[in-house]
Amino acid sequence: MEKQKLKEEYFVMFVVRLGIILLTHGMILYFALNKTTLIPDNSVSDNALFFGIIIALSIAAIFILFEFMKYSKDFKDAKKQRFEEVTGSVIKFAKNQDTETGRQMNCIPIIQISGSEKTIKLKVNESLRIGETYTFIYLKNSKLGAVKTLK
Repeated sequence: MEKQKLKEEYFVMFVVRLGIILLTHGMILYFALNKTTLIPDNSVSDNALFFGIIIALSIAAIFILFEFMKYSKDFKDAKKQRFEEVTGSVIKFAKNQDTETGRQMNCIPIIQISGSEKTIKLKVNESLRIGETYTFIYLKNSKLGAVKTLK
C-alpha cells in the first residue's frame, strides 16, 4: 500500500517539476521572440525590466532543473517500486513544528538511523511525532519517503 502511495506521489512531483520547467522555458522563449512587440519604444527602463524578467525566469528555470534532475535519477526505481528502507527515530523537523504537541507542521523530518550515528532528512507527507521510531521507505536521490511501519 505505502509503496504504491509513494510511487504515485513521486510521479505527481515529477510531472509538476517537468511542467514548471516547460512553462519557464516557454516563457523565456516567448519573451525572447516577441521583444519588439513587448517593448515597442525600446526605452532603457523598458529594456532593463525586460532583461530583468528574462534573468529572473532563467534563474528559476535553473533552480527547478536541478530539482528535476534529482527526481529524474529516481525514475526507474519509482517505476519498479524499488525503494530504500531505513528504521529510525524522528529527532526533529527541518523547519517548523508545534512546540506544545511536537506534531509536524511540515513534512521534512530528520531521522536518526537505528544503530548508527547517521541522520537522514526525508520528505514525508504523513503525521509524525518526535521520539517515535518508524520504518521508512524512500527514494535515494529525491529523498521522497513514506512511513512503512511504526515500531
